[in-house]
Amino acid sequence: MAFLEVRSPHIPHHRATLTRLPVSQGRGAEIKRATKVLIAGGGALGIQFASDIADLYNNPDNVSHLNLAEGEAPPPKKDITLVHSRDRFLPLYKQEMHDEIVRRLEVLGVKVILGERLQLPPQEEDKPGTLKTVKLRDGRELEYDLLVRLCSLVGRVLSDPLNSVR
Repeated sequence: MAFLEVRSPHIPHHRATLTRLPVSQGRGAEIKRATKVLIAGGGALGIQFASDIADLYNNPDNVSHLNLAEGEAPPPKKDITLVHSRDRFLPLYKQEMHDEIVRRLEVLGVKVILGERLQLPPQEEDKPGTLKTVKLRDGRELEYDLLVRLCSLVGRVLSDPLNSVR
């Protein structure tokens, strides 16, 4: 089970599972079925989601953690892309933190695109399981069948911090 450390001057220290955060509720089956996962937003949660999905689904040592039924084949490996609008991850920390995040994501097979923004479709058009394309600001196109929106999540999560981590 993946955990997220939530720290804020407004709330006491908590340890919350990702399933308690609004963005991840009910997404387990969608993630399991997906083959091309696009994560929009490279803050702490985007990094966490990308690394957790890659480690769980693309690392053969973790197949026992997938809770597969007897005789059920493992789900397909995930092609994971993480797009972040800034030129580096977690810019409030030292450059070494960014470098280690990039190195680890590379080891896990996550494609990282920095300094770019996605031209995201309206949220009501998100239909997991359907192959779609989205454009980057520079005109490149990315394919995905699951879009995980983690842009500006801090504002949404901390708008009601106590409910977000219960």
